[in-house]
Amino acid sequence: MNNLSFLKFNQLCKLNAEKKYVRECIDCIENEDCLYHCGTVMSAGHVLSTYSLRLEIAKGRDGVDQDYINDFGQIVESIKNVKAENIGIADLYANGFVSSN
Repeated sequence: MNNLSFLKFNQLCKLNAEKKYVRECIDCIENEDCLYHCGTVMSAGHVLSTYSLRLEIAKGRDGVDQDYINDFGQIVESIKNVKAENIGIADLYANGFVSSN
């Protein structure tokens, strides 16, 4: 599987505009100077393991925002439901905005 192109990333964002944080990505793409990195493609199991570990670390830290923990928990649950063998992780950067999807 190839890394996610910027065009495909933009299309996926528009198809999922109603989901949390996606509207911010679209706004960044359409209205900001942004930098896109196609990231990497990994097995779904590896991504699940990595994100589950990150969630447990966040839960164990003092002062971590509960919304952040809830969002990460939702990501882990979503990854559990992925039927694809591989998952692509991409990054979008702009002044004051960073998103990893």
